[in-house]
Amino acid sequence: AAQGDAADLAVAGELQPGIIQTSEHMQNMATAGMLRGIGLDDAVIKQALSGTPVSKAEFDAVTKWKAEKMADHDFTKRLLAGDGEPRRQLTAANIVLSNGFKE
Repeated sequence: AAQGDAADLAVAGELQPGIIQTSEHMQNMATAGMLRGIGLDDAVIKQALSGTPVSKAEFDAVTKWKAEKMADHDFTKRLLAGDGEPRRQLTAANIVLSNGFKE
């Protein structure tokens, strides 16, 4: 059994205690499965589900990385062709950017 918070349970694919499951938890379990399916590890999945912000320096570095990759013809060609690695990298970057940074 997973130990920790609701995000840990969802990442582990485990139901909440009791007979009633919230729709948020069920959606988080499905999201965790989808993110795992594209190759993200549990730590990144938990970050996505919990909304954990990063440092300003990490946020800025990921912002720069994404801008460079989106201007890279080879990267975008591979992404649009369905290559899993660019998709995994871009999804991880978008998780960081959507969660923001600590003030």
